[in-house]
Amino acid sequence: MGYAGYYSTTAKIKDRRTPLEQALFAVGSLEALELLEKVTYNAAVQPNEDKFRKLKLGNKKIQSTIVEAEGGLAALLALGWQQGEEEGEAVVTLPKGAASMAQVRAVQEAQQEFKKSARQVQRSKSAAALPGSAETELLRQQMEADRRERAQAEPAKASVAQPLPGQGARVATAKDAGINCDCC
Repeated sequence: MGYAGYYSTTAKIKDRRTPLEQALFAVGSLEALELLEKVTYNAAVQPNEDKFRKLKLGNKKIQSTIVEAEGGLAALLALGWQQGEEEGEAVVTLPKGAASMAQVRAVQEAQQEFKKSARQVQRSKSAAALPGSAETELLRQQMEADRRERAQAEPAKASVAQPLPGQGARVATAKDAGINCDCC
């Protein structure tokens, strides 16, 4: 919210997501989002290349990453891909010019949101595990044992400088090296 209760015109309101954003945010796998970004980017950058605008759903990588992922195929269809069949095999194709960099950015935003929610879940798991975990208790016991050990140890004795053996510092001069000069 901005000043005086007004909304910023540049702020995104999470309640008003487009159907594409809703489909992308429903994808349950980061790997699926990464592959969706890659195929969308390739189709947007090179729209005249047919190889970037057709995916075989029987392909192992596509099958395991997008089709089997929660919401993966729905997101692919929301990006403009159309299901069909070619030579008895299920494929999805993208019409020329249907992919855009705006779609690529939408997929990237979904990736960032997915990573953010994964971090929040990880933080909540680790926060829940800290207070009563066995590892935490073991660390506390070891720290207390270290404190007791330091308290019982004698104070360190200061060191006293000792004279070096010989007649003092041994400084080599240019004359010692065989160099004749008037400076020494």
